[in-house]
Formats: sequence, C-alpha cells, structure tokens
Amino acid sequence: MNRARLRRFIEPHEGRRVNAYVDSRGIPTIGVGFNLTRPDAKDKIAALGLSYEAVCRGTVSLTDVQIDALLDLDIAAARAGARRCVQGFDTLPLQAQMVIIDTVFNLGVGGFSTFRKMIAAVERRDWTAAAEEMRDSIWYHQVGRRADQDIALIASCAVPPPAPGGSGIA
Repeated sequence: MNRARLRRFIEPHEGRRVNAYVDSRGIPTIGVGFNLTRPDAKDKIAALGLSYEAVCRGTVSLTDVQIDALLDLDIAAARAGARRCVQGFDTLPLQAQMVIIDTVFNLGVGGFSTFRKMIAAVERRDWTAAAEEMRDSIWYHQVGRRADQDIALIASCAVPPPAPGGSGIA
C-alpha cells in the first residue's frame, strides 16, 4: 500500500490546515491532524526548518510539502503501530490494513490497543465481528462519518471479490 493512497484516505477525515488551530478536543494542531503538544512536535517542526513557536502562534504557515512530510511520518508511525498491535497485519486485505492504519492514526497505538475484541476478530478474519466491535465503541460515537466509512470498509473484507473476467454481478 503506498503513501499517496493512505494520504488520500486519511486526509478527508482530518482536514488539511496550513496554520495552527485548536481541534475539537482543544488540542493545538496543524497540517493533517498533527498535534502540536505531542512530545516530538518541536523537533519535527524544527526539522522542517521552521520555528516551533512561530508555527504555534500562527505567524508561520506550512507548505503542502511540509504538511505531507509530517503526514508521511505519522502514517509510517501508524503503520508500525498497527503491525505491533495486529498479528499478521501485512497479510490482511488491503482495505483492512487501511482501516487499521487510519484508526491507529486517529487514536494512537494506546487507544487502538484497547479495541481488544476488534483486534481478535481481525486476527481470525471475522470481518463482520470486527465491524460490530468498532460500532460498539465510544470511538464510533466520537468520529461520526469516519467510523461509518471505516466500518463499511472492514466489513467489505467479508465479500468475496468477483471472479476473474467476471463482472461481479450474479
């Protein structure tokens, strides 16, 4: 799965902002869901050649290249977290991998790891149960459309792909 596809999947949920703003939970944020209060934020902003303080004040804007650089680092971290949390992650269907990476991106490894029943369902490839466990969570009520999209996508893993050369219509 490539970075560009994951960017296109995650960004509509998070939005893209060139200036610092306060998110719905009161956290200073920039780019595509980049938390400016996290422990490594100052170093990551400095690595872009920017003043952390100026970015936080909103007197410096990020470019698309800078936003994508932060997003790519966060996607890589979410993918690594997904691999730690879900046995056999790399053998899962692409859509399941995307949902798990999106959820780890949104909640962090600590938050995602509390989805024990969902993770167990994914590991046994019970996509219907995985979707039900996602729906039966506090997260579901907090993220709205993102949850519905992720749940529909993971549930779609249970639908067999169309036969080669077939239209997929019976």
